[in-house]
Amino acid sequence: MSKAIDYDLKTSAHEVQRLMGQCILRLQVYELLLKSVVTAHEISSPIATLATAQTDRADEIRCNTLGMLIRQMLGSLLVPQGQEGKGQPRNDAPSVTFRMQIILTQDDFNRTEADLRNLVEMRNHLVHHFIEEHDVRTLEGCQKAQEALAQALDDIGRAHSDLRSWAEDLETTRERFTDQFVSAEVQNFFVEGRVPWRRVVIVRALKEAAQALAEDGWAPVDAAVRWVNARYPDERPDDYGCTSWRQVIHESRLFDLQNRTAEGPRQAWFRLRD
Repeated sequence: MSKAIDYDLKTSAHEVQRLMGQCILRLQVYELLLKSVVTAHEISSPIATLATAQTDRADEIRCNTLGMLIRQMLGSLLVPQGQEGKGQPRNDAPSVTFRMQIILTQDDFNRTEADLRNLVEMRNHLVHHFIEEHDVRTLEGCQKAQEALAQALDDIGRAHSDLRSWAEDLETTRERFTDQFVSAEVQNFFVEGRVPWRRVVIVRALKEAAQALAEDGWAPVDAAVRWVNARYPDERPDDYGCTSWRQVIHESRLFDLQNRTAEGPRQAWFRLRD
């Protein structure tokens, strides 16, 4: 082998090493941001351990692989239209669940899912099989390796750009949530255990039921419960420390409640308080 060819081969091999190093470093940067996003987009914890919930979640995913992180993000953070809000965990103890989601059309979700799975495959290929397919002992092999690595860098860059955009959206949402969270009503919930009734889903559902079923401004409680169960099946009084729907109506102090007896058993009616 001539000195010129030997020099070209060494130069080309060094370029392969440089590009491979860039790929691995950028993948690690991507994984670090992904861990941050997966950690931050959801908190679900009993109230008693809420203060350490975020740290505990970060510890749980610290050693997760790229593939595991992608699976955690799909369907939880990235969700196709029509599946938002599904699969939220429950705790028997009084608990808090906070989840931010990015809703995609089904086509966009399918395309994003395919891109992310391809990213995992590319990462595994680079780490475990790249040298098997590229003979870096030859100039031609080095050139083909450089082309493949340059393409990998472009793919990683696009994936990182998408992830950074999602992370920025989450940060914006988090800031808006924080503005609401600092209200005295919400703080009282965590400090004193008082439910912030004006902000919870079960009260919003009862308001909608009261409006939909109103007769001269009043709605029957039993009918309202059936209406809410059909439209908000995850809502139930015991999640808010109540044993019945009537207790929710009473404890919220947002409704008037009365019992009526007319041509049958006594029945509870309610209306939104002025």
